[in-house]
Amino acid sequence: MKYLQLIILFLFMNLPIISQIFPDGNRYLDEVFDSVDVVENIVYGSNISIGDNNIQLLMDIWQPANDTTSLRPLIVVAHGGAFVQGQPSDMDELCETFAKRGYVVSNISYRLYDKAVVGDSLLYYESIMMAVQDMRAAIRFMKHSAYLGNLYKIDTNTVFACGASAGAVMSVHAGYLDPGDDVPDYILTLINKNGGFEGTSSDSTLMHSSQVQGILNYSGALLRDEFVDNNFVPIYSAHDDNDPIVKYGAGSQATVLGFTIHIEGSYAIHQHAELNGIPNQLFTVENSFGHVSYFESNYDLYADSVINESAQFLYNVMFPDTDVDSDEIREGVNEFMLAQNYPNPFNPVTTISFNLHKEGFTRLEVFSSIGERVEVITNEFLSAGTHTFNFNAANFASGVYFYRLTSGSFVEAKKMILMK
Repeated sequence: MKYLQLIILFLFMNLPIISQIFPDGNRYLDEVFDSVDVVENIVYGSNISIGDNNIQLLMDIWQPANDTTSLRPLIVVAHGGAFVQGQPSDMDELCETFAKRGYVVSNISYRLYDKAVVGDSLLYYESIMMAVQDMRAAIRFMKHSAYLGNLYKIDTNTVFACGASAGAVMSVHAGYLDPGDDVPDYILTLINKNGGFEGTSSDSTLMHSSQVQGILNYSGALLRDEFVDNNFVPIYSAHDDNDPIVKYGAGSQATVLGFTIHIEGSYAIHQHAELNGIPNQLFTVENSFGHVSYFESNYDLYADSVINESAQFLYNVMFPDTDVDSDEIREGVNEFMLAQNYPNPFNPVTTISFNLHKEGFTRLEVFSSIGERVEVITNEFLSAGTHTFNFNAANFASGVYFYRLTSGSFVEAKKMILMK
């Protein structure tokens, strides 16, 4: 009877999930809802800050009021403030306009630089990486909420990262920084010191991918523009061309509160996206010495244009031109296909097989049904072609498990049953 129940659960969990979002009039383009609902101060994780303080990480969730759509796209939003100040309420106006367009919006807090020491750039770099880990934890948390019953009715296949200034720096790194990148050793040391690329801000959600399907970058930057490599993540950017804080172009040195860091701004990101065939759009405020001026000093001139372009860009990501061959769009992108394990159910060994279209850094992990990672099978650079790995569960209890493959910007998770 126990085995029959496991098989029924396995079959149920592997039923196809129809997650396509259907346009409703000008939904996602215009404010089609009159009001929004906001749930405040939801705890999505916690972690130790750069100043050794235990920080509770919170988010506010914005939704269109009286929305009957069963699955909605999600935007995870982060505020600016040079990683030393700011609060989620700074982004409330942006959250409201996207919620009125039909999105679910998660407006997050994150760990800020709270150490008395200033001028140590390595500490500042570390604080940035901590913030990126927090954004990834927030993305996973929202996906986990869908896994547990989907209270917020989100489509986990349509998740976007968004931020202004420091929040935009977080967003572009969440979208593009991965273990396959040529990360400078001093940065990689800081990442590994704090729990790796995913971090430890929400350990119980590590079964889920933090991958996003698009980025809204409002005056952000990458530490290295070459992180925009084969990650097929569309990006919309807006930036002042003479921004004195987060530089517009490549090879820039930014000094913030005595910290000097190397960054590559929105124009450099745009150039790299063009080079790699990644859909992107850049709104430039010309001859402007402001920072995020389109939302501040030049709000009346540019804000509507930036918001409307952003909405149109995300709409195009969700509903691309059907005449475009998806194989042509994805050509050259590192992805795996046809992942499977056999036998299934199994006892105690199953073979996991997948095909890589292109060489790249690939990670294969196994999780329990409650999201606990129980084994990392491989975490290495693999060549193109078919790969097989064995998972020996002799020391594990019977039940439902699932394995997750991560390769470049693509993630796939599938379930399997251990039946002893």
